[in-house]
Amino acid sequence: MENNLYSKTATEPCPKQRLVVTKYETNSSEACPKTAPARARSIGNCTVTEEETDFNKESLPSLGVADPDKNSRKLLIEESLGFASLSIHGDTVTRKGKQAISSLLDSSSLEDDDALFEEKNKIQEQVSLPPKVSVKLGFGNRKKLLILDLNGVLADAVSTYSVGYGEQKVFSGKQYFKRPFCDVFLEFCFDRFDVGVWSSIRRHNLDGAVDSILGKLKNKLLFCWDQSKCSYTGVNTLENRQKPLFLKELKKLWNKEEPGLPWKKGDYSSANTLLVDDSPYKAICNPPHTAIFPHPYRCNTGIDASLGPGGDLRVYLEQVVVADDVQQYVKEHPFGQEAITDSNKDWNFYSQIIKRHNRMLTA
Repeated sequence: MENNLYSKTATEPCPKQRLVVTKYETNSSEACPKTAPARARSIGNCTVTEEETDFNKESLPSLGVADPDKNSRKLLIEESLGFASLSIHGDTVTRKGKQAISSLLDSSSLEDDDALFEEKNKIQEQVSLPPKVSVKLGFGNRKKLLILDLNGVLADAVSTYSVGYGEQKVFSGKQYFKRPFCDVFLEFCFDRFDVGVWSSIRRHNLDGAVDSILGKLKNKLLFCWDQSKCSYTGVNTLENRQKPLFLKELKKLWNKEEPGLPWKKGDYSSANTLLVDDSPYKAICNPPHTAIFPHPYRCNTGIDASLGPGGDLRVYLEQVVVADDVQQYVKEHPFGQEAITDSNKDWNFYSQIIKRHNRMLTA
């Protein structure tokens, strides 16, 4: 039996697979929004249906998918309704109708699960981004500003030797495990947002981390801020009494407090800015609902697909792209960890930091 993506050895039978095709059928002349798949529902002006069938090449034509040519190793989606998605082992790749999806269905043998995972990653990273969505933003044609943290969002930095998933780099005494699907996620972000990186680590550590995680994509960043751009509170975090508590104040970006920032004061505001950080305390002095706090990525917790097409963070940001107002959208659609408010069990600690910081600003 010839090996393919779904078989581990030449003698082991290939298990029966399920193929899921999600169709977004427009009910008007407007475009359908991209969103997470569901069995059947209405989203705005779109009717969403999901079809599931046993996976075999004979079933592909009936689903609008051409039989792959072994020489080209391609699958073609002949889906004219708009968006379509194929779910492969739980990971979703997306393309617009009649565009090729890179496929390794007819690839050579895969000996173990690690090889299988690598091949799946190749599929994801070869997939082009979904089509751009024309959005009336209410503040001109400028893209929304997306500010990404590094450690905990795009990678996991550990001080001691660890066996984890993902691409590994070592520098400044730490191992950095790049999060699965990071490259294709970054391509998506740069395509749909104005992107900056803001980390609370020092510059000499940040430069190496950015080189490792972003590679050549770092040249697309609007800014890359380190610890020196954060506000030091004079106290340490509750989670680690040896770790200084820094704040990331978005007003520094909105007010263009650094002359080198490539925009005008007022171009960005709470309506079109989103901070993505795994530490909620860093945003306690920002206006509410201007940040989301994904649960931190840990390299040793198993395979993670949050950044991949169909992953929770990727899908959430796809909705932020088309939102009229970022702050309102985040308010109505909570994500990840809760923001720190007066209902937090440690509010007394954080409220003192806020009061002290505000006094310093008005002094």
